[in-house]
Amino acid sequence: MDNAAIHRRAAANAISVVARGVLQAASIVLLTPMLVRYLGAHGFGLWSILYAFVPYAALFDLGISGALAKHLAELDYRAERDAGSAYLGSAIFTMSVYLICLGVLLVLARALLPSSAVLHQPNLGLCLLLFATALLANLSNYALMGLHRQDLASYMGAGFVVLNAIGTVLLLTHGGKVHALLWLNIAISVATTIVCATVFYRISRARFSFHYQQEQSARLLSTGIFLQLYGLASLFYLYLGKWIIAIEISIAAVTAFEIALRVLVVLRQGFSSVASPLMAAASRLTVTSQEAARDLFQNAFRYFTVLAVPAFVAAGVFSSKLIEIWMGTGHAESALVLTLLAPGSLFGTLSGVVWFVLVGAGKSSSGVKIALAEVIGGLMLCAILTARFGLRGAAISLTIPGTLALFLYLGAAQRVLGIRVMACLLEVARALAVSGAVMGVAAYLIGGIESRIYLAIVIAISLAISYALLLMLATTPGEKSAALRFARLQQASNVATNL
Repeated sequence: MDNAAIHRRAAANAISVVARGVLQAASIVLLTPMLVRYLGAHGFGLWSILYAFVPYAALFDLGISGALAKHLAELDYRAERDAGSAYLGSAIFTMSVYLICLGVLLVLARALLPSSAVLHQPNLGLCLLLFATALLANLSNYALMGLHRQDLASYMGAGFVVLNAIGTVLLLTHGGKVHALLWLNIAISVATTIVCATVFYRISRARFSFHYQQEQSARLLSTGIFLQLYGLASLFYLYLGKWIIAIEISIAAVTAFEIALRVLVVLRQGFSSVASPLMAAASRLTVTSQEAARDLFQNAFRYFTVLAVPAFVAAGVFSSKLIEIWMGTGHAESALVLTLLAPGSLFGTLSGVVWFVLVGAGKSSSGVKIALAEVIGGLMLCAILTARFGLRGAAISLTIPGTLALFLYLGAAQRVLGIRVMACLLEVARALAVSGAVMGVAAYLIGGIESRIYLAIVIAISLAISYALLLMLATTPGEKSAALRFARLQQASNVATNL
């Protein structure tokens, strides 16, 4: 593939990723108010727990889908068709065994815990079917990524989002409830699986295979378990906390928590997609010069802090106004949860920058250890504080480990790359001080404003002022050349990542 073809493929991949991300964010923003209105507090709380199987399927699959993409990408699929077929067949077989085991465990759990309202939901069988179809759809989508067709994989995902949004609106407006939404997502997941698999086999020209092959299955599991262990942290923040709330308080209480969480999910997903190319850049630079990798990290952390901090500060400071603009009145609990969750989500997002660089530097084991400690400590804290303080306790229990983890990740990066931890922390403190001051003044000025349009304008202006001030502080004359070098590295790593 010549340079022109590489850049065309990279551009197509990048555009497809952005398009999918925009559609996902728009779907969350537009559908959430409708879901709350039509399903009610209990119905939406239940749906937020069940629907997580679909967008976050990769967090539940033992890392098999990510491992499949990695190992397929290492092959020349045109010359090694049998190897590609063996990997996909082994992945499907392993996933099927995993799903059977989960079904058996579910049956045993229902028998051993007859008083559990969550385990004895009438739609639990459909939930397992949704889980299975979502995992297979995700697996087939990742198989396309393994063929270096991120563009096709993203467009398939975007198609799923559009169909889901249209179907959800039609069902809700015609009286459909959680049961109908489950069937809708099962049908779309099956269709996605069929389309992605068909495209995969047409491109790779591999033959269909569905059987256990020891070598390929062992590679998939050994790589996948590592991905799953780190993914537990995301699983904790996005999903497990809601289960504890449902058990300790009620399913209806999950609604207030989920509304706040969705604001932060949109922010985290957007910023994480910006940071992901650092993995390829760090991998390339670490081989040639540890000093260059260290400089990459320092510059990346600085400019990523400038990018992320104002958005999360705005979410915390303007929480009640943002929820009111988005959802209307009557969601004071969600606003409080958003204020409490915002700091931990910010620090967790910044930790993602460190994680990508650690993986690129070949030191991902440090990140896995931190993620495991984060999950174990967070779950214990969440169970204790939720039982005692309700939703406030649940939000605090997610913020504390997310905040502490940033210090641990920075310490790991210092050991690996020799980064300046204090410089990173000062960057965060500076961004927090500037953004907090600007938005604190704005929050005082809009205290008596009731118009949603004016509120949105003032919030947007305060964000623009914060970004302008931070960019001026972050790009002093002596640092502009570093900013330019970082931008070029980001461009180069985007090309490498999207191939």
